[in-house]
Amino acid sequence: MLIFFKISFKIILVFIIFSCSSYKEDYYTTQEANQKIILSFLVKDFTCGTTHKLTNLLPENARKEEVNACIKAISLVECSEWERADPSPILCKAIHFQRR
Repeated sequence: MLIFFKISFKIILVFIIFSCSSYKEDYYTTQEANQKIILSFLVKDFTCGTTHKLTNLLPENARKEEVNACIKAISLVECSEWERADPSPILCKAIHFQRR
């Protein structure tokens, strides 16, 4: 019984350590995420000769994977589509954020 407790305790401890340390690795801060998205909008606007005003910024930390997918999706939008009033790809509108 004592051996089972020791093994279980070690497993739980390892899980807690890795779950706490992976948060910073998996998420951009609010400022980082918004800067990356704004920069990709500016680059796309410059490339396509358009101007867009971002009205919705991320309110909290966002998953790096989702922000990077948004940035890639922005770069893949054709200039003819980018000229719309709201050219934001669906991936950008679907970014989940984490309150901590």
